[in-house]
Amino acid sequence: MINQLLLKNIQKYAADNDLVKIVKPICATLNSIVTPQINYGSKHNGEVDALKKDGLLKLGEVLNKAQCGTIEQYFSDKTVSTRKYGEIQKSEAKTKGLKFCNYNEMSVYMNDYFNVIACHPRIINIVSEYLGSLPTIQLLMCRWTLAQDNKPERSQYFHHDYHGIKFVKLFVYLSDVVDDDTAHVFVKKSQNEAYCNQRLKKYYQENPQDKETIRQWLLKKELRGEHELKDDVIYKLFERSQIELVKGGKGFAFLEDTSGMHKGNVPSKDRLFFSVIYTLCDSYKDRKPNQKYPHILSLIKENYRHIYTDEQIKYMYRLIL
Repeated sequence: MINQLLLKNIQKYAADNDLVKIVKPICATLNSIVTPQINYGSKHNGEVDALKKDGLLKLGEVLNKAQCGTIEQYFSDKTVSTRKYGEIQKSEAKTKGLKFCNYNEMSVYMNDYFNVIACHPRIINIVSEYLGSLPTIQLLMCRWTLAQDNKPERSQYFHHDYHGIKFVKLFVYLSDVVDDDTAHVFVKKSQNEAYCNQRLKKYYQENPQDKETIRQWLLKKELRGEHELKDDVIYKLFERSQIELVKGGKGFAFLEDTSGMHKGNVPSKDRLFFSVIYTLCDSYKDRKPNQKYPHILSLIKENYRHIYTDEQIKYMYRLIL
């Protein structure tokens, strides 16, 4: 078994430019450990090609309006978790001027819709082929982005996520996201480091006097969340056609390799979404649930009879069950 401390440090630094070359052999080693007893039956899917090419795949509606209404009713008396004020109502978070708040852990993991969607066979097949292994479900989250002022904060600046060696994220809108200023934004192909380096080289050849734009990009890659990247850097380095505003009604879903540059626009109205992080193995970065949720095993077995074995469900949910 791989030494856990070694794996933790490998994942912490594997995204850095000087260690990028070791990612593939690490993935191969991990796959040799985690996949021999797992037969997830995925066949090549053309949707995977689109995800690999652009880093973004729109799935369409995975929840209908009635189901979204049921989820809304379910959360009507649930509290949100905040860094500053602890557990409070969403309305109170809005009054206090907060811009982000997540529904508390138990209310998210106990929601049947969320777990059934997280294990939807279409999604799992795409993710499995993309990662090269049956995924680990690292984290379920349901977040409000609250309309306050027009100043961006945190994830409202372009940024790239880091959830270990290899990962992909599912987003499901639970409120209508039909306006530009409410949309999630993704820079297509920016998950591809070789492609990004080509764009930087091309920009520098055409604009040798503008070293600051290149410096800002490199600072963001180095400092990650500690550096705020202005929108104009993205618009200089990439074609406008690559900057995708992801819009959709309630129940609309998409998969995204969030190692690519992305952000949430500062909304003019409150936005609610549900997300799942699928990883190759434990990221160590993301917090784990404070308690276990063993009921999920029977829930997935009941909804997906003859699709998953008990071992497959236990493997995907091994950080949660």
